[in-house]
Amino acid sequence: MVALEVPQLRFASEAEAVNKDRRVKSLQAALDSSMSEFQKLNKDFDAFKEHSTNLLAQEKDLNQKLRHIIG
Repeated sequence: MVALEVPQLRFASEAEAVNKDRRVKSLQAALDSSMSEFQKLNKDFDAFKEHSTNLLAQEKDLNQKLRHIIG
């Protein structure tokens, strides 16, 4: 009976190792996906910041011109 337990334990430990490897690969893929999504969102945010800054500068210039004309 002991002779049968050793291969079964070995099979169980190897199956557990395969499951862990699969889980690690799955988590690594999820991390990679999240990182690429984060980089895309960060790029979009930077573009939005630049656009907002440009609009604010244009508004300031326009306000200055209006103050000069009016006042």
